[in-house]
Amino acid sequence: MYFLPKAPQPGMVADPDALARDFVEAKKVAGSATQYQWQENTFKARSKLQAGTHVKVMYAETNATLGVTNSRAPVLISGSGYDSDNFQVPYNMSLAKIDDMALTWTSKYPELVKIIFSFQYCRLKRTGFGSSGLIATHDIVRFIIKLDIDGYQPEGAGCYKLSNDGSVRGTGFAGRSMASCITYVGMLPAGNHKVVPVVGQADSRGLNLFNNEYISKPLAIPPAPGVVVGNRTMSILRFARGKMLES
Repeated sequence: MYFLPKAPQPGMVADPDALARDFVEAKKVAGSATQYQWQENTFKARSKLQAGTHVKVMYAETNATLGVTNSRAPVLISGSGYDSDNFQVPYNMSLAKIDDMALTWTSKYPELVKIIFSFQYCRLKRTGFGSSGLIATHDIVRFIIKLDIDGYQPEGAGCYKLSNDGSVRGTGFAGRSMASCITYVGMLPAGNHKVVPVVGQADSRGLNLFNNEYISKPLAIPPAPGVVVGNRTMSILRFARGKMLES
């Protein structure tokens, strides 16, 4: 159960114990944002957080249908039954911003923030993708997604990072569909801020060989359109602090 803190009286200094309790309770609610929270109105506890005195909550939601039925595959390209709220992911064109998820604000003080981006991804089943000389496979492309925070894309906030131990795990997702959640916790200084998810597609060929020159070559028949981000939601929890944690 979440008990709302009492509002501080004018001229009073915020109680650090109350701040700590607010953070713990807010963390519990934010922790409930799993890969299933991309569905409409599933993050029910926002109103409880917004009523608190020390936590500011921002969120963006877009509800898109993939048009799946028992007798029909997902509708992922323009045409009958296609939902224009699906976000088409470009291939080999760097990373595109999902602008309807962008959240901006101005903070007077440094803030501890927790960002939760939950999303649904799906693409058409296609084999080959113009990959001459290779065994036809629909896993030849990989979906890349990151969080862009004030123009910086922190490591770990997305399935894209090449790890320091030489493993190729984390450079992208090659499967046909996924429902997942990206989280980020960190300090932001006072000032103007913008958070937006960015997505793209790249070639998965040669990843295990670390042959960057080879995998940078575009496919003859790119797998687009038909690669989309469907339902999606982003929530940002902001906790004001008088100074940065390390200072």
